[in-house]
Amino acid sequence: MLGRLFTGKEKNDKEKKTEEQEESVDIFRKTRSTQTKTKRLTGLEIEKDRIISDAIHKVPKSRKVKDIEIVKTNITGSFNIEDLLEAMSQIQTSELYINPGISPCFRLYGELVKSDMEALAEEECKELLYQACTEEQIEDLETSGEVSFSFKLKEKERFRVSISKEFNGFGGVFKRIPSEIIPLSPALDPLTHYKRGLVIISGPSDSGKSTTAASIIEYINQNREELIITIENPVEFIYENKKSIIIQREIGTNVYSSKEALQSALRENPDVIFIGAELRDMDNILLTLKAAEMGSLVLCVLHMDNAMNSIKKILSFFPPDKSPQMAKRLSSVLKAIISHKLIPKQDKKGQCLAMEIMFNSREISDLINKGNIDEINTLMSKADFKLLGMQTMNDSVCTLIRNKMISSDIARDMGFDLSGLVEMGSS
Repeated sequence: MLGRLFTGKEKNDKEKKTEEQEESVDIFRKTRSTQTKTKRLTGLEIEKDRIISDAIHKVPKSRKVKDIEIVKTNITGSFNIEDLLEAMSQIQTSELYINPGISPCFRLYGELVKSDMEALAEEECKELLYQACTEEQIEDLETSGEVSFSFKLKEKERFRVSISKEFNGFGGVFKRIPSEIIPLSPALDPLTHYKRGLVIISGPSDSGKSTTAASIIEYINQNREELIITIENPVEFIYENKKSIIIQREIGTNVYSSKEALQSALRENPDVIFIGAELRDMDNILLTLKAAEMGSLVLCVLHMDNAMNSIKKILSFFPPDKSPQMAKRLSSVLKAIISHKLIPKQDKKGQCLAMEIMFNSREISDLINKGNIDEINTLMSKADFKLLGMQTMNDSVCTLIRNKMISSDIARDMGFDLSGLVEMGSS
């Protein structure tokens, strides 16, 4: 019995010792795991610090983070959409943004600025935006979730308006349309001699594409007796008939779609067609090419940054087996591609227009036909082609720098190649 008790005690001690050993092993494993994780986290922290340090050193020193500027509107108490647009005109901003949860914002010299007003509630935004709409536009907005139109302020200024549904209500943008059509740049004088063919005006939103198109149309209006049809969404510049007859059609108001408007225009035998709504599908591109082939001068816009990408964009709408045929059609009617880019001025008071100019030639036409579109920029850089009035976007930017219109730091930050400055004799 005593032996059995002793054996039992020994057994209990052995089990206890085993449990303690297992507990120690478990603690050791947990400690080691924690140390490993800590080591890994430390390694990640070191790697994070290294990445952040590298990123900081790679950021150009000229770039500084700053708070968004606040501008005074002098609006107090209750107000309506016309009050905001009046303030926009007085401050000389190009755009007004109305969105829930934030005060009305403006774009001044290309930079976003806040107003000194209180943040707008969802219902306030809706009420302000609806004040600019007709009943039909409100119905379209509530049905489709978006609407675009032009708005006239007290017989004075006109605005291009875009309103859309957001997750927390309605938001809108009002963009001021210049009241006067500026004369065409002398660099684009060759465009005024074209009587037929296709001219593409490309660039990002609000880079002046419509302004350039309006300058071409107004030149023709003043100097030639022609029928001009514009297809826009919405109508921006309003023309007064001079030597030409100008018919302006707004998509969604006068016609259902750009396709319907183009088909109708082709039946009217116009001398000039301006397609202000961007070409977004194969049907519209085919109608555009057909109009140019039938003898009209066709002006159209694309949201691309240069000539090469504009050509690629057009051909991308067609399947690979159709691309060679479409490239041949495009090269036969293409007259020029003018690309825009707005760059902040050196004094930060406004923006300068950098412009790539490509006039079609036998050599460029051959490159398009052969699918060697990427070689166009190199060809344009050659002296012989510059003598024809062509210039790449980088050439234009370098000229602006040399003329002290923009700074080289800003141009570099925007990704432009400034190697051409050396060739121009600048440093």
